[in-house]
Amino acid sequence: MTEPTNFAQNQLKSFIERIERIEAEKAELAADIKEIYGEAKANGFDTKIMRKVVSRRKKTQQEAEEEDAILDLYMSALNGTAALERTTQLDVEDTEADKLQKQVWAMQKANVWAEASFQTKPHTEDEIEAIRAKIRELNNE
Repeated sequence: MTEPTNFAQNQLKSFIERIERIEAEKAELAADIKEIYGEAKANGFDTKIMRKVVSRRKKTQQEAEEEDAILDLYMSALNGTAALERTTQLDVEDTEADKLQKQVWAMQKANVWAEASFQTKPHTEDEIEAIRAKIRELNNE
C-alpha cells in the first residue's frame, strides 16, 4: 500500500472511531435523561409538558412567539374560533365591546400571519420584521 492510501485509511478509521465514541456518549446521556424523566414522573410531574418546557426554553422569545402565532393560525383554520379564544386573553372585567375588540385584533393578527405563511418562498429578515411591525401596530391600536 502506498503511504497516501495508508494515511487516508488511518484518517478514516480515526473519524469512524471518534463518531462511535460520541454515539456511545450520546446513548449514555439519553439514558440519563430518560432516568430523570422517570424520576419526575414518579414524583407526579407531567413529563410530556416537561419535554415541551425543555424544548421551549431552547428557543428565543422571538422563535417562540412566531411558533405560537403559526400554531394559533393553524388552530383557527381547523377549529374556527377556538384559537381566537385562547389568544385574546379575555378578562372577567372586560365589557362586551372590549371582548369584541380583542377578538378583532386576534383575527387581524391571524390574517397577517396567514398572508405571510402562505407565501411559497422563504421569508427574508426584512419580511419577518415587516410582519412583526404590523402585529405591533395592531397591538397598539
